[in-house]
Amino acid sequence: MIKDVYEIILRLKTPSEKGKALNFYDELHNIIEASEIFNEKFRAWSKRMIITQVDFQSISLLLFIEKEKEHISSREIRFFTTTLINDYSWADYSREKSKLFAGTAFHKLTKRDTIAVLKSLENDALGSTQKLEIEKVLALYNNDRDVNRYNALSENVNNLTDTQALAIMQYLLETKNLGDTVQKETAIQEIKLILIHYI
Repeated sequence: MIKDVYEIILRLKTPSEKGKALNFYDELHNIIEASEIFNEKFRAWSKRMIITQVDFQSISLLLFIEKEKEHISSREIRFFTTTLINDYSWADYSREKSKLFAGTAFHKLTKRDTIAVLKSLENDALGSTQKLEIEKVLALYNNDRDVNRYNALSENVNNLTDTQALAIMQYLLETKNLGDTVQKETAIQEIKLILIHYI
């Protein structure tokens, strides 16, 4: 269960010359990967992050906290920062190697505001790369049955062979006008949205 959600905006604290010239968007892939590593480390849901925006010199993210804590600060994402420094050479962008970022914004969000931010990401490039994380958070907000279903599907997806996946897609296309046409059409469109990025 999500206890608190914080919006955090990060900028380089003491950028090096290389850091001053850095366009964060050019590092988007590494930023997303570092957030995925962070989420994997804390996947027991003590905390989780979703990147909401990457601009020329800033990263905006949502930090989800599951456990009750008296004091929350941007230090909660230290592992994310360490991953960027150690695994993606972000130390080159800062004169102060131990403190890469300064939090320029840090505030608590309501459930309504959090859902609005997540919904705004659904048709966004950032949203498509973090789709599973966004869906999991929205499911947590909806009800526990959705979370259980999501977890079961996530576990089963590893047991699905490529041949079975192709057969299911073929079946959906051949029977899209039969039975629950809306659900089938939605599934087909979601699959197409994923595939279009590889063309």
